[in-house]
Amino acid sequence: MKKRYFAFCILLMILVSGCVQNPEKDLVQEKVDPMVNRLIEAIIEENYTKFSEDFTPLMEKALPEEMFYEIDGMVLETLGEPTSKEFLKAVEGDRYTTVTYVLTFEDESEAFFNIALLEENNETKVAGVWIDSPVLREKLDHERKERHP
Repeated sequence: MKKRYFAFCILLMILVSGCVQNPEKDLVQEKVDPMVNRLIEAIIEENYTKFSEDFTPLMEKALPEEMFYEIDGMVLETLGEPTSKEFLKAVEGDRYTTVTYVLTFEDESEAFFNIALLEENNETKVAGVWIDSPVLREKLDHERKERHP
């Protein structure tokens, strides 16, 4: 009987801990949501100026305007527009904080939307952005095989 009671208490603690709000997570999400919303709007609007507004100088070099339009076009053509987002997690590293959202697209597929953030001069800057989608990966693999059989 004691073992069952103990197991029940452990299970209850696990379930309750999942329901408790994490204030740090809420603060990060509150800070990053406007930036993520702007990035998503820029994808839909195909607007590089808006998309790159918070980029670090290195990120601007890594993702020039022409490349943005190529990638953005492929995302919109393959998945459609993002229709919803859900904050998943934030991982703070030594230099960067990586924030992950789950985006749902018009075709009802989901993708991880990852943003690497860097604090520079008391400002939060985007140091990296990537979408991880099985549908996009499959399309890219197919295109690579067609080009290099």
